[in-house]
Amino acid sequence: MSAACGSLNITNKTSYFEKIFKSNAIYYNDLLLQSSKEQVKEILKNNKKRMEMCFNANEIVMKNHTWKNRTEQIVNMI
Repeated sequence: MSAACGSLNITNKTSYFEKIFKSNAIYYNDLLLQSSKEQVKEILKNNKKRMEMCFNANEIVMKNHTWKNRTEQIVNMI
């Protein structure tokens, strides 16, 4: 996952990703690719916003979505 590396998430729109990352990713719709292209262009121009999104997404992943987290979740379920 790009967020674990500190990169910007650009992903298809799913309820799962929206629930986890909220506004810390760019979501695209296959039917509206031109609109998505414009979103990417805009975020590339706004370094501060892009860096905030990357930082926030990275924090979410490192706090909740590492192998260690998954192992702990499995152990707690047993």
